[in-house]
Amino acid sequence: MSKSKRLWRNGFVACVVIGVIVLLVPFAFTGNSTSSASVTPSATATAQSEPDITFRPGVDTVPAEARCTDNAFVDHSIRTVEIGNPEKRQSSTAVSIPFAGKTKAEVSKEITAEVCGNPTYLRMIAEDMLLWDVNGAEANKPWLQEIVNQMNANGLDSFAGKLGDNPKEVVNDQFQKWAGWVNTVLLNFSPEDQQSLTSKRNWELPAVRDPRTLPVAQLASEPDSKPAWLRSLLTKAGTCLMIIGFNTEDRRMEVFTCGKPVPSSTPTPTTPLAPKSTPTPTSTPTPTPTPTPTPSPKNPALDPAPQGHAPVGGGTNLDPGSGAYVPPADMVQPPATPYVAPAPPAVTTPPVTSTPDPAPAPTTQVSLPAAPPVCAPAPGMTTCS
Repeated sequence: MSKSKRLWRNGFVACVVIGVIVLLVPFAFTGNSTSSASVTPSATATAQSEPDITFRPGVDTVPAEARCTDNAFVDHSIRTVEIGNPEKRQSSTAVSIPFAGKTKAEVSKEITAEVCGNPTYLRMIAEDMLLWDVNGAEANKPWLQEIVNQMNANGLDSFAGKLGDNPKEVVNDQFQKWAGWVNTVLLNFSPEDQQSLTSKRNWELPAVRDPRTLPVAQLASEPDSKPAWLRSLLTKAGTCLMIIGFNTEDRRMEVFTCGKPVPSSTPTPTTPLAPKSTPTPTSTPTPTPTPTPTPSPKNPALDPAPQGHAPVGGGTNLDPGSGAYVPPADMVQPPATPYVAPAPPAVTTPPVTSTPDPAPAPTTQVSLPAAPPVCAPAPGMTTCS
């Protein structure tokens, strides 16, 4: 084979190899693109990033903090009303008594105990959970509805009373099992501090009820704005999905709107304001004294008094005169008239009359018997005769 033919053959083979490479490169990148698309998160995975409050009875385990440790009946919903007494209900529609705890942890334990021992309280929360629409709420509705149906059919009193030889009132095992399920769902919410928000839904007891049976809570007709211990359902990113609360005064269940972010329990430090600068006092200008005017010499001819127009003296002068100045030596004096003193007033002296002496008081003369004559009898005689 000649040298020119070998060169032509080698060039042809090289062109074929380059063409094959060019054709295969796009497919290689397309395969990588398909592989990348296969690991893109789906809509289902995004939905699963939200908290799921589903509880499956018989499958899921009730955590220790949701279990009932005491079967004692809690009588808070049937206590009498006494305002100011923390052991009594504070109004006729109060669901329970005020919380005794002052911290989130203490209040959470009181809520768990109330659910475990108060049929009125458990039924109220179960009915409110039937109205929820967050992720997992729909899956919980079958067993929640079963709780409400059983309580409606048998009455709340059938789940509490004196069981066997126990002298105190207790709740039965079935009731405590339901309470553990409800408490487990509540643990999905993060406890918050107490706040005063306006609820969009809350519960209360009827003001008039049969005292022989346990009361059943009902939806309140008016929103509530009193302080409540809040619990929030949040995503990992901190987005609020739902806020529930328990009224500080009577522990009623409340639901709030996620319109405003729930403040953290730790207050955010605020930057102190810079102190206001003290204004520089302005100097007050010294006022220029006004010179006192010098009075002009007085002309007696212009004085109104000599002209008979003086305002003082009890009226207008009958002889105003000409107003010309007359020296005292040329003045016409009125004639001198001797002064005659008036006669003294006559004094009338009343006549002096003698006053007769009063007549002496009459005296009573007392008659005495005549005294016998006095004689000296002669010797030898006994009488004067």
